[in-house]
Amino acid sequence: MSEGPEGDEVAGHRRAKAKRWGIMVAACVLALAAALGLVMSAIRGGGDECVSVLPYGAKGNGDSWDPCISADGRFVAFTSEASNLVPGDTNRTTDVFAHDRRTGRTERVSVSSQGVEGNARSQDASISVDGRFVAFVSDGSNLVPGDTNGVTDVFVRDRETGATERRSSSSGRFEPLTVPGLDGMTDSCGVLLFSEASDLVPGDVNSIIGFLAPHIESGTTGRVMVLNGRQHWSALISGDGRFIAFDSADPNLLPGDTNGKRDVFVHDRQAGVTERVTGRAGGHGAAISADGRFVAYALDDSTQKRSALLERLLGPKKRRSQVYVHDRGPQE
Repeated sequence: MSEGPEGDEVAGHRRAKAKRWGIMVAACVLALAAALGLVMSAIRGGGDECVSVLPYGAKGNGDSWDPCISADGRFVAFTSEASNLVPGDTNRTTDVFAHDRRTGRTERVSVSSQGVEGNARSQDASISVDGRFVAFVSDGSNLVPGDTNGVTDVFVRDRETGATERRSSSSGRFEPLTVPGLDGMTDSCGVLLFSEASDLVPGDVNSIIGFLAPHIESGTTGRVMVLNGRQHWSALISGDGRFIAFDSADPNLLPGDTNGKRDVFVHDRQAGVTERVTGRAGGHGAAISADGRFVAYALDDSTQKRSALLERLLGPKKRRSQVYVHDRGPQE
C-alpha cells in the first residue's frame, strides 16, 4: 500500500515502467513473429525471389499471377489484384505491374499516358525482350482518348517514355504488334500446346500427350517433347528453343515428387533432361527467360499454414498467390 503523495508517485513510476517493459516485450515478440514470417515465406518460395512486392519487400495484399519475364530475367510483368503495390491504387480491380529485380521497384503499367489508373480490369501481360514495353489487354475505356468501342482492347505501355497506346482497332480486333522489342518476341519464342491427336506429327501413334511447337514462319509443326500423363498446362519455350517451362500435376515425371502439388518443370531439349524448379509448395503459370536461366511462376502462399504462435499474433492466414523467380544458374 502507498503512504501519502510520495507513495503514490513511486507506484505511478512502477506502473509506467511496467507498461514500458510490456510494450518492449510486445514489440520484440512482433518482430520475432515478422522474422519467422519472412523465414516461412522463403521456405514457401523454396528460397526463390518474390517479385509481387513493394520496394521494401512487403508482399502484395491480393493475388498475383500470370508472370512473363524479360530476356535477361531482370524485369517481370504480372497481373495482380493487390492494392498496395503502388500508391494510389484505388480502382478495386486487377492491374498489370512490372517489377525491376535489380532496383526492387514495382510499377503499374496498366495506366494512361498521364498516369491515370484504368477504370476496369487489365490482365494478360507480355513483356519485350529488354523489358521496356509491356503489352496487356484491358476492359478500361480511359487508358487512351476516344476508346468508345466498349470491348476488350490490347494496349502497349512504353515504360521509358510513359506512353500508353491502344494496339487493337476500334472494333476490338487485334492489330499486329509493331512496337520495337515486341516483334522479336514472336520470332524467338515458339508456341507450345498439348494434344492427344495422333495425326499432328508423323509416327505419333502412341496416343500420349505431346508438346508441339509450330514454327511461325513456315507453319509446320514438330514434336519437341512427350509426357505420359494428362495433367500438364502453361508451356513456354526459351528464345533459343532449347528449354521448355511447363506446369504439371503428374507425380511420375521425376522420382521423389511427393508434394502432391502442381509444379513447374523445365525440360532441356539439348540434354534430354527434365528438372523441377518449384519446391514442396508447388507453383503454376511458368514463364522462362530467353536463355533459360530464370523461371517465373505463381505460388499460392496458403499452401503452408501459420504456426499456432503466428496465428495468435497475426490472425488467420489469408489466401494469397504471389509471383516468384527461380534462378537456375548460368546455362552452358
